[in-house]
Amino acid sequence: KSCSNPRLVQDLSKSNHMLWYYDEAKEFFDEAGERGWNAPIIGNLCTAYDGSQLENARSNKSNKPNEADNLWLCEHPFLSLLFNMTTDQLKEASTQKIVGSGFLFRWVWFLENGGEKKKNVTATKEDLDGISEIQKELVRIGTALKRLQPNDICFGVNEKIEQWSIEISKRSTDENYQSATGRSVMHVYKMAMIFSLFDPEFQKKVLGQEKYPIRVEFPDKWVDEAIKIVEGYL
Repeated sequence: KSCSNPRLVQDLSKSNHMLWYYDEAKEFFDEAGERGWNAPIIGNLCTAYDGSQLENARSNKSNKPNEADNLWLCEHPFLSLLFNMTTDQLKEASTQKIVGSGFLFRWVWFLENGGEKKKNVTATKEDLDGISEIQKELVRIGTALKRLQPNDICFGVNEKIEQWSIEISKRSTDENYQSATGRSVMHVYKMAMIFSLFDPEFQKKVLGQEKYPIRVEFPDKWVDEAIKIVEGYL
């Protein structure tokens, strides 16, 4: 709540990847609702999810904010967004505007199972070593990918995902269900890409190549894993 919507969106340009963590996210939806001061952010986040370029007028005192010098453009937005809220708050936030915008169908929502509180435990040396290895791998892959252009690694359409898409679309004619499943296909594709890029065998095919761009296929095991996760989500 300390900056304007244009400033908030402009911050996406300062890093190739940004992580947002929003605790007590009910406030976010209040601000982004029909009467909220930051209502345009929903459309901007939907655009970012779809990988389309973001354009916004800078927030200043110019009499001509839409002139080229006052427009800000991010061609390849890429961010991770994590909300923390109760299921009751999520239901309350699911207004006609939020649902109708497609926002809820673009993002994956993980709901707590069972509602029982979990105990805190002391991390073992093995736990800490595992976390350290994950951190090193994230840095290694991120460094390798940063050297590439956005379209240097091109994944082809996957037949198994497309068949799954057709099958789930036949389960219900409900409009909200159709919208949710349509977005879920994109979830599968995105997850399969992430899983593939962290697979050492797949990395040998795509990283450090002499010539880019290259076209690649999804490994079957990561397609299956992504479908399994999204099936559970649906």
